[in-house]
Amino acid sequence: MRIITTLFYRKELKRLRRNYKLFLKLLNNAIEKYKKDDHDQFLEAYLLLSNKLLIDVQAVKILWERGLYGSAFAMTTIILRSVRMAGALYLKQELLSKYLNEEKNSDIDKEFIREFSEGALRRILDERFGKLERGQYANLEKSLHGSSVGAKIFYGKIRHNLNGTKGGDIVYDVFFEKEKSKGIINILCGAIIDICGVYVEKYQSDDFVKNIEIEYTRLVKYETEELNRDTTQHPNLFNI
Repeated sequence: MRIITTLFYRKELKRLRRNYKLFLKLLNNAIEKYKKDDHDQFLEAYLLLSNKLLIDVQAVKILWERGLYGSAFAMTTIILRSVRMAGALYLKQELLSKYLNEEKNSDIDKEFIREFSEGALRRILDERFGKLERGQYANLEKSLHGSSVGAKIFYGKIRHNLNGTKGGDIVYDVFFEKEKSKGIINILCGAIIDICGVYVEKYQSDDFVKNIEIEYTRLVKYETEELNRDTTQHPNLFNI
């Protein structure tokens, strides 16, 4: 399965490596910056989330290569949550202290839950960027839930019916499927660029960031074109 996936998606893997390389450049810059100023709360939070994202990206790649799509989608959802947290902390930096000093029992802290719920983080981003339309991956959160929809869409194999509709068949094994493979790699590539974007915007006056901004802008343009092309070709990718 790994050989089939890597051969079929050589172009996408090259794209992933390119984005990942940019992320590592920015991450190394962040590490050096934090060594000089460990009082920068946003930088501390960014490093925490970047470490998490870096590990999760590698995990998704392994799952993706082996045809374990359901688990890969669940992990991409976690990656997007990390990106969302980084973006929200940048936009609402008064939350940083509370985020960094989170108590172990925060799951029963009603105020903490209210401020850091996924809905609250989305609202922070929506205020800045506008509410996103429901797209190909609108149901992605269901990959983390034990719902029948999530089990069919993300863990099952898409069935194309003769009448043009789709279904989800469970096969009790790994399998190769172009729709899911492309969806996962698209999310990975986009999420990496998004986490880079948070850092670039926050530290745009930094000389290192200024020098790398051309590369970042070029990759953003490329990812946007890829997403638009894929959305046009597969507008209802996971609409089962």
